[in-house]
Amino acid sequence: MTAKRAIKQKTYRIDIAVIRDEFDVRVHGLDPERVEHFRQIYEAGGKVDPPKVTFKTKTLVEGRHRKAGAIAAGLTSLEVYFIPEKSRKELLFLAAAENEKTSRPLTQADLEFTIRQLLQEGATQAEIYKRWSHYPKAMLRRFIQNAQSRIHSAKVQQGLKILAEGKLNLEQVAKQVGLSERSLKASLSSRRRQTAKKSTAGVKSKLTKSAQSFGAVVRGNLTTTLDRVRDQELSREEAEDIIGHMESQLSRLSNQIKDWRKRLASIKS
Repeated sequence: MTAKRAIKQKTYRIDIAVIRDEFDVRVHGLDPERVEHFRQIYEAGGKVDPPKVTFKTKTLVEGRHRKAGAIAAGLTSLEVYFIPEKSRKELLFLAAAENEKTSRPLTQADLEFTIRQLLQEGATQAEIYKRWSHYPKAMLRRFIQNAQSRIHSAKVQQGLKILAEGKLNLEQVAKQVGLSERSLKASLSSRRRQTAKKSTAGVKSKLTKSAQSFGAVVRGNLTTTLDRVRDQELSREEAEDIIGHMESQLSRLSNQIKDWRKRLASIKS
């Protein structure tokens, strides 16, 4: 029997403390009910299928709930299966395959979460199609597109944050976050346009509220003026004077706005 076969078939008891949780294929992490389920089994001295960890780095590939249940039960060591060391990408594929064999298959959210990690580890779209050919291709394509969009957005956010610090130029930041300079520049321009749009909308909203408030004051005063004319408390000439004064004020405001428009036209873009 070769050493490689022995590693695959034999179980080993190791300290729980050395088992490393490096990644997860479940978007919501641990399920408390499953952790409690395994805690009760371990406390009762029951047997469960040993988790799988890599031989050298002790990276946990499958059995996260069992490990958490063992810790909750107060155990300090755990029986495990050792598997050969692989790249993080291959371990992700393996972890997904192992989880699909359980009573809780991966949800669509889990798949998209795992695909995002696979893309970050260099997996290609064709590779994902091939390795997960049992899933509808259209569904995988949608998940890949969503994952790519999330990855891109995260890089943009990181890039904009670094740019705001003012220590690196656009070219340096783009290289650091893994984006093309053109892509980061476009995102920056888009962000500025959105900010300007929000700012413009805010100013217009304030002006609208002010105009509505002023309009209510004008209507209130005119209504009172006309009522006083009807009640013969105010002459028609006095009412005309009040209305003329209002018209004068509005004309003055209109002229001020025209003046500001002229100032805007004089600014060189």
